[in-house]
Amino acid sequence: MRSARFIVPVLASFALCAGEATPTAPPLATTPPAVLRLADGTKLVADWNASLYAKLMADPVAQPVRSEIEQALRQVEAELGFNPLAALLAAKGVQVTFRGMNEHQEPQLQLRADLGEFGAKMFQLFKMKGGMETKKVAGADEAVGDHESTVARFGTVLAIAINAEPSATAPTGTAAADIAVDVDAKRIIDMIAAALPDEKRAEFDVFAKTMKNALGQCAYRFDLLPEGIRERITSTIGQQLGQPVDRTLLARLPATTLLALAWGFDGKAYWKAESANVLAEFDKALLGGSAGPEATAKQIQEMLKQFGVEASVQELIEGLTGTGFVAVTQGVPFPALTIALPRSKAMDQLITAGLQQLDSKPPDEGQSGAIMLPNIPLPITVVRDKAAWVVTTDPMLAGSWSSGAAGGFAESTMAKTLYAKAPAHASLLGASDTPALLRTIQGYLGMALPSLGLGQDEQQAINTALTKLSMLAATGYLYQAVDAKGLQFEVRGLVGLGLVPISATAAMYGMRSSSPAEVALAAASAASAADEGALVRLSTQLFAAEFQFQGGAYCDQDGNGVGEYGTLAELTGKLAAPGQKQSETLVEGFTDGASVSGYTYAIFLPDGKGAALTHSDKARTADKAAAKEQEKHFVIYAWPEQADARMFAIDQNGVVYERPATGKAPAWNELYDGKGWDQKPTWQPTQR
Repeated sequence: MRSARFIVPVLASFALCAGEATPTAPPLATTPPAVLRLADGTKLVADWNASLYAKLMADPVAQPVRSEIEQALRQVEAELGFNPLAALLAAKGVQVTFRGMNEHQEPQLQLRADLGEFGAKMFQLFKMKGGMETKKVAGADEAVGDHESTVARFGTVLAIAINAEPSATAPTGTAAADIAVDVDAKRIIDMIAAALPDEKRAEFDVFAKTMKNALGQCAYRFDLLPEGIRERITSTIGQQLGQPVDRTLLARLPATTLLALAWGFDGKAYWKAESANVLAEFDKALLGGSAGPEATAKQIQEMLKQFGVEASVQELIEGLTGTGFVAVTQGVPFPALTIALPRSKAMDQLITAGLQQLDSKPPDEGQSGAIMLPNIPLPITVVRDKAAWVVTTDPMLAGSWSSGAAGGFAESTMAKTLYAKAPAHASLLGASDTPALLRTIQGYLGMALPSLGLGQDEQQAINTALTKLSMLAATGYLYQAVDAKGLQFEVRGLVGLGLVPISATAAMYGMRSSSPAEVALAAASAASAADEGALVRLSTQLFAAEFQFQGGAYCDQDGNGVGEYGTLAELTGKLAAPGQKQSETLVEGFTDGASVSGYTYAIFLPDGKGAALTHSDKARTADKAAAKEQEKHFVIYAWPEQADARMFAIDQNGVVYERPATGKAPAWNELYDGKGWDQKPTWQPTQR
């Protein structure tokens, strides 16, 4: 069960597109192992209004964007029948819970939202557009559902349950942030393991064993602040594999540093805890996964000797004990990059061997030396300090580093902000002078914008927006600390970790062909009609797998470093791509010619001759002539067994299209009206 390695995608995919009809699920557990809560609508709106994003949106430079949003909101209101912002303000809490797995290995999920006066109005939307039948639910004022999902209204509370019965209780607890997630990872793993059949249990147990150090209780908090986004993670897990960052090392950076990330590492503790996993990964990458740890270690040793290093992989990793960092400083003509690594006997051997490969002499301790790289017009200097190796393109930093004198970083605003937040034992420290970084980016962007074909007005708008943003932005920071109580992690910046923005973007990307009102309905709805399941599989599973396959260069037939798109058999791991000995499973549950919940799926790639490769169970042979076209094009179809439904298509541009089904499999170029790969789709964008 390869997908068990990615717990969140497993749960999400089950939630979005569950399987065939199931009996009534067993009662929900009392305490859920995973809960997501949203703050009241009034808090969410207030936090947005106080944020720099709202201030930027209120600026005249954002008027075109505001106009589009206002128009979209008016369209949403016209289609929903009520103002979506008023509904948000009325919300008294939203809660999503994962309760466990049923006997069909499907998750039991429930969303509860107290929507005030809008609870009844939202229910009517499900009733009219959800394709569900009226159901009886104990205590509910009204309910609709199908074989796997139920939507019920209990007064002002709207409850959506998947593989479970809706609960009449309102959302419990108060969100400790704009978004709060609490997870008991061990309980989730145990629940999934208990639901698996015996033939899949052994493989999953191996996965669970490798994850044992990460299985604990975890709390995630997301907040909009006037300075940007803050995300915090606390967890009962946290092996002490690090050590406090040596802040005196960071202090030697200049006060004008733009960005710095430092870590304190305990190589001996890491090797003791993770050596088996490290060697297993090397074994898989180098030797096919069957050599074993001792043979793998010997093979790595031989490779190192050929490079001129006598140290073993164990000595190299254990020698990383100490503080390292990556920093970006002001520079001309480009910002300068500096990397520092803790010294050890093994690291000295490795860096000396690397410098010799570049025909450069390693400097003595306390000295520096230049590295000459072909076609790189930047000065690169290596400094051998008493405690660290430093490689930098910053000439001023290279000249001052060996003195050990403070460079001013500790007195900068970003460092003071960071140190006021981070505990002394933090093993990961990061700081960003975001306003200066934005101004630096703006300078280089000003040189690049004219080459993008943008008009003067568009260029001016971008520059003005960056200027406003640099004026509103504050310094950013992040830290991580592990102690006897567990792990603490916090980050503040323009995008934070990016977890929420990335998730929202992915969701919107999959639905971007829909109208704003339809997006709102699709995001809220748990309805799982067959065509909605096909849409999800097409736009968030197969489409995403194609870009992962291409971006990872799993197939590069012409050897130009740019990957080609894959066939369905290659994405599902049934066949290896041309030039690859081992197949890779990027998506599961699809087979050429086989139906999935009433829909059949097919992927077509250019054959380099103006037509398409046929989908089959045979491995495709390497074809350099077709590689260029296969780097740029693919088309995926999903069609139902019956003719009185919709069929769908999506290509590399990411828009889902539809047309009435014919009951027959589509030709490869049916989306393009029977014409070639460079033609525009003639089907209409899908309507949800």
